[in-house]
Amino acid sequence: MFVADSPMKGGRFPQVSDSARILPDGSVLAARDAPLCSLDSSIATAWEEVLTPIETRHFKAVALRLPPGFRPTWYSRPRDLNEDDPEEVNAGTDYWGHMLGAWEVLEQGAFDLRHPHFTIWIGPHEGYPTSSIGGAEVVQVGFSECRVETPLGLIPVAQFEVQSPSAKLGGFQVLSYAEIQPGVHIQAMGSGPDSATQRLLLASIATMRIVR
Repeated sequence: MFVADSPMKGGRFPQVSDSARILPDGSVLAARDAPLCSLDSSIATAWEEVLTPIETRHFKAVALRLPPGFRPTWYSRPRDLNEDDPEEVNAGTDYWGHMLGAWEVLEQGAFDLRHPHFTIWIGPHEGYPTSSIGGAEVVQVGFSECRVETPLGLIPVAQFEVQSPSAKLGGFQVLSYAEIQPGVHIQAMGSGPDSATQRLLLASIATMRIVR
């Protein structure tokens, strides 16, 4: 478990005490000795399976089951015909990574980072994805890791909480990543207002599979 030394006006998460695990792009490598996750994977069998809507040349989509109430975000959609393909524009560089899909549970017009959401990216770099939270004091409370069995194989998971005196910042996060083929990784990040939602999103990660 890792607890940040002191709160600050914003921060980048997750935070780990071992700097050797932090990659140049900011992603965080998983611990090699993390235990197996404790979860009830059967809870997700009744949930609707969704597919990432944004194209990639490496496979058709990532499929997973999300808890009831999750809907695609407005910016998670197939590219328009006049939009550039980042994989084509940045082919042969380290900058071709992009989002594949995002979902959330959010009331119309509401802004609250604690509302449940889940996002998947693809890119050339391994490691847990990171996020920046600003605008108020935020502090990471706890950081634990485990490994979960999925259709992708055994993949790492990180879980932690971000606390803030601001009523709309913070939340419980769950992160994961997997290598799909050499040089191609997917990253996943979910967040919610409480540890119960965090456990549900862990169960969602356990259902991730590749559609080819």
